[in-house]
Amino acid sequence: PAAKVPLIAVPTTAGTGSEATIVAVLTDPDTHIKRSIRHPTFMPRQVILDPQLMARMPRRVLAAAGMDALTQAYESYVSRTATDFTRALSEMALVTIVRSLPPLYHGNQAAAGAMLQASFIAGLALSHARLGLVHGLAYPLGARWNVPHGQVCALCLPHVLRFNADAVPKAHQILRARLKRPLEEIVVEFNRDLRVRNPFSGSMLKDVQEILDETLSSGSTAANPRAVKESDVMTILMRLFEA
Repeated sequence: PAAKVPLIAVPTTAGTGSEATIVAVLTDPDTHIKRSIRHPTFMPRQVILDPQLMARMPRRVLAAAGMDALTQAYESYVSRTATDFTRALSEMALVTIVRSLPPLYHGNQAAAGAMLQASFIAGLALSHARLGLVHGLAYPLGARWNVPHGQVCALCLPHVLRFNADAVPKAHQILRARLKRPLEEIVVEFNRDLRVRNPFSGSMLKDVQEILDETLSSGSTAANPRAVKESDVMTILMRLFEA
């Protein structure tokens, strides 16, 4: 049902960009299913971006949220439904996140405002262009293993970057020129520098068919620039769990 009270959003992390979308996410702890719900009245009437509210954020939360924002900036940039308008937003957000996330993680609070703004801009982009395979994977994996969403995104992103490379070579070339080096190289370095742990490594892969089905039926996966088959998802899962 439509919300009857206007929403004012005050984000305390730089990550989801939900303050710029009509999306809310719910997880059922019994079924381990994570789903999005949407309604136009979920769009905030006012957004307050106050970097002081991030001053005491734990570094592991900062890292996971930041990598979620980075992933959303990339996936909205290469999405099947991206436009010149959304790509401009995505690129702006991505460049700012790459420049701001490591300094903020290492204690430079002056970078908080730039990260908060970049997260909001990435939210604007994804609300128009949708996302991709990383988010298709992140929902079922995060819900089953109780791993923070941004952490799952950070771990899946290098695999999806390699998977998408041949489908959107021009987009990857543009991003490489803007960032001065390949995005995959940056993501691998960030995961190491931000101490993003892989909790899937060495774990038993369970509920395989359910994970495959949820990933392939995801609207995010449908927007991925390269068509995704069951075998593609399985390959990424095997690499993630054997890493």
